[in-house]
Amino acid sequence: MNENTQTHSCKASKAKKTVLMCVAWAMTSAAVAGNRPYEFEWANRTQDDHPALFPLTSADGWRVESTKVESVAFITTAERGLFGDSVTRLVISNAVNGAAVKLIPPAPAKVPAPFEAMSLWAFGDWKYDTPPGYSHVTVAADFVAADGAALSVPFEEINFPGWGMIRQNLTPAQREKLSTGATFVSFTVTGAKRVKNSSGNLPAAVTDLSSFCCFEDEKTALAFKPRPKRPNRVFPEAPQGLNTGDGYLPFPTTPLTVIPDETVKGEVTVEKGADGSWQFIRTGTDGTLRVRLPKKLGIWDEAAFKWNASPWYPFATTGGVWFVTKNPLASERGEDVSFVSEAKGNHVLYSGDVKSAEGRLARVTIDFHLEGKALAADVKALGGEVASLRFGEVQGVAERRDIVIPYYMNRYFPVNVNRPAVCACRVDGKPFFINAFFDWYTSNGSWPFCVGNHLVEGVNYRPKTDGARNDCYERFVWVFSPEFGDIFPRLANPVAKYKEIAGSNLWRAWGANQKDAREKHIVYWGRRKRRGMTKIIVTDHEMMWRDENESFTFRTRTAPGKGGDESQKAYTRTLIDDLGLYYGPYNNYTDLAPINGHWHPDHVTRDENNQFRRAWVRCFAPKPAWINEAAEKILPELQRKFGFNCAYDDVITIASPWERADYDARVPGAATFAATFYAFGENLLLQKNTWKGPVYSEGGAHFLYSGLSDGNYARDFYFQQESNNWWVVDFDLLRIHPLECNFGMGTPRDFYPRSMRPNLPADRFLAATLAFGHPGYFIWYPEHEEYRSYFMVQAIAARYTRAEAREIRYGDGKGAWLAPSEAMLSGAFMNNQIRVSYSDGTRVVSNGSLTEPLVADWCGRAVTLPPSGYVAETAAGEVRVFSGNVDGQRCDLSVAPEYVYIDGRGTWAEFAEGASDGIFYRLVVKDSEEVFLADKATKAALPYAAKSVTPLDEAGKPVPVGTPLVVEKGRTILKPQHGVVSWRVVK
Repeated sequence: MNENTQTHSCKASKAKKTVLMCVAWAMTSAAVAGNRPYEFEWANRTQDDHPALFPLTSADGWRVESTKVESVAFITTAERGLFGDSVTRLVISNAVNGAAVKLIPPAPAKVPAPFEAMSLWAFGDWKYDTPPGYSHVTVAADFVAADGAALSVPFEEINFPGWGMIRQNLTPAQREKLSTGATFVSFTVTGAKRVKNSSGNLPAAVTDLSSFCCFEDEKTALAFKPRPKRPNRVFPEAPQGLNTGDGYLPFPTTPLTVIPDETVKGEVTVEKGADGSWQFIRTGTDGTLRVRLPKKLGIWDEAAFKWNASPWYPFATTGGVWFVTKNPLASERGEDVSFVSEAKGNHVLYSGDVKSAEGRLARVTIDFHLEGKALAADVKALGGEVASLRFGEVQGVAERRDIVIPYYMNRYFPVNVNRPAVCACRVDGKPFFINAFFDWYTSNGSWPFCVGNHLVEGVNYRPKTDGARNDCYERFVWVFSPEFGDIFPRLANPVAKYKEIAGSNLWRAWGANQKDAREKHIVYWGRRKRRGMTKIIVTDHEMMWRDENESFTFRTRTAPGKGGDESQKAYTRTLIDDLGLYYGPYNNYTDLAPINGHWHPDHVTRDENNQFRRAWVRCFAPKPAWINEAAEKILPELQRKFGFNCAYDDVITIASPWERADYDARVPGAATFAATFYAFGENLLLQKNTWKGPVYSEGGAHFLYSGLSDGNYARDFYFQQESNNWWVVDFDLLRIHPLECNFGMGTPRDFYPRSMRPNLPADRFLAATLAFGHPGYFIWYPEHEEYRSYFMVQAIAARYTRAEAREIRYGDGKGAWLAPSEAMLSGAFMNNQIRVSYSDGTRVVSNGSLTEPLVADWCGRAVTLPPSGYVAETAAGEVRVFSGNVDGQRCDLSVAPEYVYIDGRGTWAEFAEGASDGIFYRLVVKDSEEVFLADKATKAALPYAAKSVTPLDEAGKPVPVGTPLVVEKGRTILKPQHGVVSWRVVK
């Protein structure tokens, strides 16, 4: 502590249960202006959102009681400032399990009425990567009601460094208890346990506190700028949130929204069966599908399908309209009160009233229509009494296997085990597939849900903060098909504007952690360019905005400690203009720190419990209704200053829209995830229009936004849950791939389960990247993986990302290649052996098996692919990639018009294009070549006799060293030389 820190220390005995009381005192030292956050200074922010009950700028008069703590101090410190030049600091030393500290003010304080919420500013320590046995501090505010009853209201854990605000709205029960008056009497602090450091000591838990406020919850009416309309509405009369402004968003692209196209066309008719049920009949060259509609409006158990001569199979058991009950945690299906139906063309219309057991009514209409082999139910249920609309369950099918699909609905649910799957089974003696999905473009619901890895269960309608539920508007879709590729939803977004750029470049985030990092990064990227690695998109990370733990979003001024805007301008121009890279900023419209200049309580999303919705550390989730207003001001200013040509729009595509739905009843579209989905989608488009280049996001729920983003981390956290990592590529290749380019498999850390990370090199990561048709992720360490990740992926990915997957096959482990439908039912897909043929003639084969080799055809000959091996080639052979065994040794070859890359991996590997025992590559330079010997290459051979060889240094200038031209058997031999980076070779 510095000389301006006022100190107070209390010692407690080591007895298991000791209470120590002491009085805080202050040193008589000269106070100086505290180090207020510069963002507060920029915004001229001197007051908290609400008047403070206790400013906590001084510890004078506060008393401390402690249990199971060796020592505790509550002091005044001018080391930091916030709403003034000093704050209070709590120092807890040697706390053990069960430790508690009470901070008692000089006198109890009457809380102004009405009292509905409270906030406190804190400066704690880091949430992530804390050792076992370590606990963070938690503060609770202790009150006494007018009748003398005590009530303690806890804040959330203080698990963040830097200043952050913690806030808690009282629950209805707490408000009721304190409705006749509340008096604040103390803080109770728990946690603070630490693990021993390298010296064998327990470090102290240090927490700064400031500005404790108790207040009425914000109730001011809110107004937001209307956003462009949602096109192609299934329900024109349905509320559209803020999407009531001028113009239209470019998504969805079709009135069919998520309903997929048929790959085999058929004719659909409608008839009424002998039992009075309506039936759709679809007849095509691939077979006949019959779908029997339910006989009730609100209960769908009798809905069934049959394929050709199969029996009828129920597909919506327990499905239908579920009502709210008096128990807020329960719901029940409704029974029909009245119900009429009629056929109109290829549609069957149901309408009537459905009633719950408690007498609640919903006016329900359903428009059933069969689009190819997809049954759509456009459901409207008015009255605000519907708790959920549910698909129900498929029953009775044989050989059922529920398959979880990579990238499909992978961020739908808080726990990955509750993730929708597709149903594979055998119907009429052949493989058959059933899927069910809701229309996220149309839904007026709050949260989709699933029980176990089965078909998605349905969509919940949760109440807004005023207690009211929205009317139910849903399009539900079931798909029935013998073709696995038919059953996935359409992603009704436009093709990404900068898809070709995203597909032909590798991607890498690159953050400036240290103050001198910019200079080092310029050197690093200059060396990459010198070595021929030029097709790279670099996006900065949040450290460009912060020096330590400031805010990192909603900013137009970069980190002052790293040189501020002038440093950022120079760095940007060097990477774009001098090095020829695509380079852009980190920006983020999903996390708002209370310390930020754009902070306002009315900019924060409310969750279903009326609490401020937390986001990243120190941050709350900003309202989707507000973010694009802010973006329209911030983005042009950033581009005016810096002139970027791409960007990273963090979190947007990892946070599913239901995770960020705003339940604040003051906001149009409250309690609907569609409001968030359209806001996030528009944000991605605003970014593209600003940077005039590709926009990336974090991935994880990116299928929803495919085409709205240009690319994402191709991550699916299912891969961290299952060591087998089933490579089911169909959804990604058939739905996502045509719209955008997602890089790598995310990062290697995203892809490998934790138990596998130490044991596998990048080979498996690269093999999966090619299998799924992704462009590359630039692995920057270790060095040999950097070269490999670039040269083994860049050229071939630039080809297949521009084409469409035409044929997908799975190896059965016995040498046969199976169509997806047979592979899914037989389980052959679990071999992770993938062959994909593209519309431009490009072919890729990847062996994702962990144990078994695979014999594949490559360039007209059989090659052996070890586990994690792969090959690829374009139709004319101008690009060829091989990572497999030659004479029992693993080696790599990648041939493209721009380069030839060879890696013998420590063993001499010979190809027609050259030979090396390490990394050796040739770059085409006009009428000559530039040749590099890189990682662990002790010798290399060019496949021709050179006329001249000129050694070059790091600057590309000739090196004055003797370099005899060695030619053996028509080949030019090169060996590493000190100071030589490359050779200019004239044939």
